Amino acid sequence: MRDPARSMAEWEHSYVQLLEVTKRALGLRFAQLPHRTFALGVSNGGYVARILAERHADEIDGAVDWEGVHWDSEGEHLLKTLPEWVAGFAAYARAQGAERSRLRERLVELGLPPGAERHWAIYHQMYWLVTLWLYGRNLDPDWPTFALPWSNDWLQDPADLASYPADERASCVASRIRPIANTGRIGAPLITVAGNWDCLLPFAHHQAAYTAKVAAAGCAHLHRLYEIDRGNHVDGLLRLDRGDEQPVLPYFEAAFTRLERWVERGEEPPPSGLYRAVDVLAGGAELYADTNLEA
Repeated sequence: MRDPARSMAEWEHSYVQLLEVTKRALGLRFAQLPHRTFALGVSNGGYVARILAERHADEIDGAVDWEGVHWDSEGEHLLKTLPEWVAGFAAYARAQGAERSRLRERLVELGLPPGAERHWAIYHQMYWLVTLWLYGRNLDPDWPTFALPWSNDWLQDPADLASYPADERASCVASRIRPIANTGRIGAPLITVAGNWDCLLPFAHHQAAYTAKVAAAGCAHLHRLYEIDRGNHVDGLLRLDRGDEQPVLPYFEAAFTRLERWVERGEEPPPSGLYRAVDVLAGGAELYADTNLEA
């Protein structure tokens, strides 16, 4: 994504080629092709898992996407939301008292999850700025700031990135999003797992919106959406202080177990909904991921 001459559209074809090569390699090693092929991915990888389920269902038996990015030229995609968060957070961080409360409410209105405020600063420094620049270079490389090399100066003064005119550039960006956009027309079972305290890909914009698209395409019977209470985008942020949050990895593992049972045994997975305890989703399966919130 750092190279504006490359395209996110390459991801789809690269992973299809990877599937083909992997199947051939396994066939040579074990003298038979694999009986099942599953696609699993996180964030951008979750987007790829969705694309495989939509466009290459004949290549896979099912997929799990963990907090996948939802691309829709008319939706609340990242080039629309990130500039507002970057500008809004800069003002919020400087403010005090009633003004700070007002700016917090505005950021929540723009999609950031209430309750996860303690993570906003690190998302601003570690994710929002560089993500805006990376996607901008790919989806709107003609905008002058996106054409520049990355600058650490933006971490101190993000005004140049925050000034991205999303409305003014909407037509140009839409033309680049359409070839990579999600359709929701999945042809293989797909399970989506995501935390509702995600401060990069808000649940409503990327998970609920995609689920609605799957339903509109008449494919809801092939999809489940598991909303993980108090889960954020990056489990690693909980290593030093988990507070009252949950890591999402155990749910991702449980979802894959459910997908295997769905495909191989015909066992319907639990319904879509909000999950506060991983045991409910695991269904008795032994998980390897750490679920101890006191650790």
